[in-house]
Amino acid sequence: MPKPTTRVAARGSLPEYSVRVSSRARYMQLKVSPLARVEVVVPRGYDEHLVTAFVSKHREWLRRTLAQLRAVRIADPAVDGPVPQRVVLAALHETWHVEHRRPPVRGRAAARSDAAAGVVRLSASDAEGARSALCGWLSRRARQTLVPWLERLSDETGLSYASVSVRAQKTRWGSCSARRHISLNRALLFLPPSAVRYLMLHELCHTVFMNHSKRYWRLVDTYEPEYQSWDARLGEGWRDIPHWAFP
Repeated sequence: MPKPTTRVAARGSLPEYSVRVSSRARYMQLKVSPLARVEVVVPRGYDEHLVTAFVSKHREWLRRTLAQLRAVRIADPAVDGPVPQRVVLAALHETWHVEHRRPPVRGRAAARSDAAAGVVRLSASDAEGARSALCGWLSRRARQTLVPWLERLSDETGLSYASVSVRAQKTRWGSCSARRHISLNRALLFLPPSAVRYLMLHELCHTVFMNHSKRYWRLVDTYEPEYQSWDARLGEGWRDIPHWAFP
């Protein structure tokens, strides 16, 4: 039985993959992230040998899927590297230049922004520290902009919510709880403004219907008649997130 989270090295025709045990899973699932990372989600009690056989059974699908992902994600080191030279926030029509300086004395990594100059200055002794500081800045920028954006949209539509948070979610652009707490993904800043607006409308409509029933989609349609196109756009949106910004 695999541990709660294990990583299996690439071997033969199989890629490297991780195994995650989930108490909520009822059967094995194969997931491929936008960064071409393979994960097998398994219920408790599964035999490790069955996992290997499961991955082997789907090797051709994995090969095609990974090839497609790598074909559409051609990395540009200037924006996609571990420490990018610039950050493009499409949702805000902003481009920030990044300066990384290594302090003479090792200390805590930090990021400071100069809005007038359009520069984010990182102080960190290594690339990982710089990346961490830049992610912290991204979270702050997301809270500064996404929270008031949601508030304006709530006032515009009359769809109220109880509270809001901005997080670095791995698999969701946003969510709405039964208590009408809306959570937004900081990575929304990399998407076009119309896609961000749709995601917010999607979650605001969940404050009325906590499901995806016909009544829910009729409500969405009243605010965004092209919701199906934007829903599909969000499905592809992970391609827009640079490697450094993934949690």
